[in-house]
Amino acid sequence: MRKKLSTYIWEYKWHYLFAIIALIISVSLDMLSPMLTMHIIDDVIVGRELTLLPWLLGGILMVGVGRCIFQYCKEYTFDKAGSKIASDMRLELFDHIQSLSCNYFDKTNTGELMARVKDDIDRIWDTLSYVGMLIIEVIFHTTVVLFCMYNLNAPLAIIPTLAMILCGFIAIRMENRLGDVYEAISEENATLNTVAEENLAGVRTVKAFAREKFEIKKFLSHNKRYYDLNMQQSKIFVKYYPCFQIITKLLPMTILLLGGRLVMKDVITLGALGAFIEYSNNIVWPMEMLGWLSNSLSAGIASNKKINKIYEQKPAITESANPVILDHVEGKIEFSHVSFHKEDMHEILHDISFTVEPGKTIGIMGATGAGKTSVVQLLQRLYDATDGVIRLDGVDIRDLTFDQLRGSISLVMQDVFLFSDTITENVKLGKRDIVDLEAVRKAALAAQASSFIEKMEEKYNWKLEDIFPSMQKYEETKEEIKRLLNEIKKYQGILCDTPENLYNCYKLDEEALEKFEKVYSYGMLTYHLDMSNQEGIKIFKEVENLGTEFSVATSFITPEITYADENKIEKYLTENSKFKPYERDIKDILEKKKHILSKEEENLLANYSEVFSASENTFDILTNAEFKFGTLIDEEGKEVELTDSNYTLYLKDQNAKVRKQAFDLMYKKYSEFINTITELYISNVKTKTTTAKIRKYQSALEEAVINDDASIKVYNSLIEAIDENIKTNYEFLKLKKKILGLQEMHMYDLYVNPFEEGKDHITFEEAKQEVLNALSILGTEYTNKLKEAFDNNWIDVEAKPNKRGGAYSMGVYGVHPFVLMNFVHSKRDVSTIAHELGHSMHSYYSNKTQGIIDANYTIMVAEVASTVNEILLSDYQIKNEKDNKKKAELLYELLEMIRATFFRQAMFAEFEKIVHEKIENQEMLSAEDLNNEYYSLNKKYFGNDINIDTNIQYEWARIPHFYSDFYVYKYATGVSAAIAIATKILNKEEGFTEKYINMLKQGCSKKSIDLLKMVGVDLESKETYEKTIEFYKQKIEELKQLI
Repeated sequence: MRKKLSTYIWEYKWHYLFAIIALIISVSLDMLSPMLTMHIIDDVIVGRELTLLPWLLGGILMVGVGRCIFQYCKEYTFDKAGSKIASDMRLELFDHIQSLSCNYFDKTNTGELMARVKDDIDRIWDTLSYVGMLIIEVIFHTTVVLFCMYNLNAPLAIIPTLAMILCGFIAIRMENRLGDVYEAISEENATLNTVAEENLAGVRTVKAFAREKFEIKKFLSHNKRYYDLNMQQSKIFVKYYPCFQIITKLLPMTILLLGGRLVMKDVITLGALGAFIEYSNNIVWPMEMLGWLSNSLSAGIASNKKINKIYEQKPAITESANPVILDHVEGKIEFSHVSFHKEDMHEILHDISFTVEPGKTIGIMGATGAGKTSVVQLLQRLYDATDGVIRLDGVDIRDLTFDQLRGSISLVMQDVFLFSDTITENVKLGKRDIVDLEAVRKAALAAQASSFIEKMEEKYNWKLEDIFPSMQKYEETKEEIKRLLNEIKKYQGILCDTPENLYNCYKLDEEALEKFEKVYSYGMLTYHLDMSNQEGIKIFKEVENLGTEFSVATSFITPEITYADENKIEKYLTENSKFKPYERDIKDILEKKKHILSKEEENLLANYSEVFSASENTFDILTNAEFKFGTLIDEEGKEVELTDSNYTLYLKDQNAKVRKQAFDLMYKKYSEFINTITELYISNVKTKTTTAKIRKYQSALEEAVINDDASIKVYNSLIEAIDENIKTNYEFLKLKKKILGLQEMHMYDLYVNPFEEGKDHITFEEAKQEVLNALSILGTEYTNKLKEAFDNNWIDVEAKPNKRGGAYSMGVYGVHPFVLMNFVHSKRDVSTIAHELGHSMHSYYSNKTQGIIDANYTIMVAEVASTVNEILLSDYQIKNEKDNKKKAELLYELLEMIRATFFRQAMFAEFEKIVHEKIENQEMLSAEDLNNEYYSLNKKYFGNDINIDTNIQYEWARIPHFYSDFYVYKYATGVSAAIAIATKILNKEEGFTEKYINMLKQGCSKKSIDLLKMVGVDLESKETYEKTIEFYKQKIEELKQLI
């Protein structure tokens, strides 16, 4: 029997009582503050009673301290009680669901049950903690404020009362409009999750029946519906929210004007007016909350009703009240005149009788749907027979306990379900407590699965136990982070008052950050190993929520340092050596101080952040969800749909007709929407340029490069160097045209590799050895650490069902980096391993040397170490390849990487610079203007040996990076730095490898430009980029020699 919600609440009555008392005291203290202000104005400032000032200031301090204490007690206790009730309810609900019979699960989908267990319980939790607390606080707070205002001056109090009523009316009206939208969003979210979950779970079936298009179309329709509902919600907010802003601004002004007249007439004192204004500022927010609180409370009640519907379901299969316990099960099975049908279905079995003696084998044959599986399910009592009797050793199975009946049966299903656990745990599933490891080995051998299991060597999988040896340790660390965040919050408002406050807060932040990085990494890595696993999803959502808590708790640090006296902060740093680990971070904040606005202006910009990103979000939805590019005929004569994700694959196709079809279809679609995309992009550029000016930057480019730890000179030097040496790129393109044997080379011919033949099959061990050999030039220490990465489970190697795609490296401070691979035995995989291990070694060295605040390297140097490894690997492969054709293929791939990463990204960078400068100069740009600018740049960068197809003018419109202004140039600077470093390593320049390793150790303790100068790379100098072009030219000559 399910406990009522009131019973749960009663169990934690003392928690709620304490929380309500703390709430009442906290609000009461808050109401004292205006009265103290009144006395300071009337008695001290006007009355000149200076002896009262220390007492009144002390009173304000005590009120502030007391409010903080009771506010914390209130929120913590409410949240604790709500959390405990939610935990108890979730456990009870899960226990009840486990008790239900199979017929219930036949008609209820998993997505719905997951929504009840997770989302609805969470909604009740929210109602019992945060929402419940706010309802009580709104009622008490409003009552006390009104009492205080009417006590000061009743006629004047009418104005805020009317404002309060008006706000309440608007809030309720807004939330009534939002109510249906919230419900629709919730339902559509559940539907979207169900569609995705079912599709991913049945991905093999989808592929087997070639239903990908249908499933994508189905998902997109729900995704579009979800997007539309969210946009509808945003429109309602935009319509009503300014009303609150207007009332909030007008109310104090109105009270000031009318109250000022009363002061001049000596009806009220100046201090009373000051107190009145403070009270009036506290009257609006409770009314703003009314509608939301009403909806949230309704949502909680609705969720409770949904859960009650599950409790109304009773198990159809139950144990006998007086069960028979067999001393020993022989195994004789008897079916006597058994018939069976499920609810609302035709009869599956009719009058079946047979006997199976112990030790005998019986085969049951029949067509699909004849009832073979049903016989086994009836024997297990997953269902009960409609008629007849089933006996085990002469006893009706309905008189046996579930444990004895089902514990006597071993079952091998046709469709095996593997739990997300070890192989051992899956084998032990039926007899978990009594089966030892030796029995598991024997079972695997008997099932002829031992060789398969041995191939799944543990060394190819992550050992997440390196982060947390147990879930208990993970949970303990989460709680410790929450404790540290509460300690950090205590410094809000007083952070810069003393050097001790600033230091202690940073020390706590550092400790919390180190623990959080482990917790977050553990959650993300667990989730990415199997993105369909519900436990993994739950853990990842937990750490994401904790990340939000972390951001909120520490959000005051940067503003308080920003608005503090700069001389005082500088004095702290110079007089206290203990600030050394935090000096770079604090100085970065101070350096950007001149670009920080007032708190009110910063809040205004923050409130409009979603509006500012509307262009980018609309572009993403339009191009990813709305665009349909049509179909093309592939090389095998099949009609296939062109998508943004497979477009590049078709551009690499050896068949020119296929390439041209893809190219034309892609840009036909973009040409149809070019005016819309132009408006989106221009709007985005105007937003960036306007906010840059507001923040006192000379341009959006200046803001971008400063945030990148770079300079405008870096940007300009890159473009100038390429402009002066662009003919080198023409040389490669001319060679490419010759190799491809084309009379006329088009833009869609640029991505074909003329040397590529059949795919090589490379084992991971071969890839490992090749990477180790190639990178041995970096020294013994580096190589030994790479071996440790390979041998000690730093890499999760194989592609697996539901594993996250792609590859990445994640450094975990205090542990070691983790590399995700999806190894498919291709040549490209070898390069990917070298690349990701470059990131890993960068993380390893910086984490080992720096504190956590300075350990994370910046975006400007993020791709340097990884690209250095790629170049070193490429050089090793080329030098050791005996087959000239394969050597040519390797050289060609290297050249293509440089062309795409250096020249192409620089072209993008130049386009961005041109557009931003024109906008900043108040020039009006049309779609035609942008198309012409981009087309001209293509002619400049590709030269006369390429037919610059007209459609290429639309390519700028499909580059998503343009919405993250001035991002792409970092690809070009990164590859330039990597080539400069790799060249010096390959030339075995004395002492250089040590300098390079030392640079990797610096993390972000220095500016990016200064870090690269440690290894002789000056990104502000054109010489750096000229050397990249010289390297490019050298490789072109090497390729020419081979062909």
